[in-house]
Amino acid sequence: CVHIGALRSGLVVFKDMLDARVAPSNVTFSILVKLYANAGRLDWAAQVVSEMPVKYGVQPSRAVYSCLLKCCVSHNQLPLAIHALQAAQEAGSSVVDQGMFGMVVQGCIAQGFLDEALQLACAGFQRPADTADNPRWKPTGVPPDTLKDLFEAIAASSSHDGQGAQRLEDAWKFLGFLQDSQHVPKIHLMKLNAALEGQTSPGTNQGNQEDQNTFGDQGMVGTGPATAGMNPWG
Repeated sequence: CVHIGALRSGLVVFKDMLDARVAPSNVTFSILVKLYANAGRLDWAAQVVSEMPVKYGVQPSRAVYSCLLKCCVSHNQLPLAIHALQAAQEAGSSVVDQGMFGMVVQGCIAQGFLDEALQLACAGFQRPADTADNPRWKPTGVPPDTLKDLFEAIAASSSHDGQGAQRLEDAWKFLGFLQDSQHVPKIHLMKLNAALEGQTSPGTNQGNQEDQNTFGDQGMVGTGPATAGMNPWG
């Protein structure tokens, strides 16, 4: 059904499963997400994932969220992608991985939503509530190549974007946080610094405790155009 885009037939099979008291699994819902996506109904895909715990008694797995994120980004549905990533992060530290953050950040860069991309990158280094008592916690992070692409895009937009100067300053502060927190290897920090080098900013790239607090506690979802859409998770 997925391969031929037979949405109606696929939903009939799913209903038959439920009627026969066959418990759906995360594999089932990954297939449903693909089915809805191929039919151009990503809003329904996001809705069914948001309903999984209460309606079907199944907690969405990393695979389900990854499938939803991939479909949203490939169909340029960034509002749904951002909200889905937020929901995955709130579901627990074991659900989210670096690739998920990288996927959505790259999608935002491609669409020119650099403020949202920077906020998401910051969120990748936030400490989830369920790790508060874990001394061995390490941030999910964002792939270094994705951070480099983001910083290059921010630097390039700084001279012709109305928000460019402030965004560039925030990027330097974020780099300072990454340097001070030691969450990113030095070789990658050098590449990130080079991506912003040559641009001026009041804070340059010197990290401090205030910047660590700013970016360590940054909110997940911004208020720009990329987030103006339906949020099935409320």
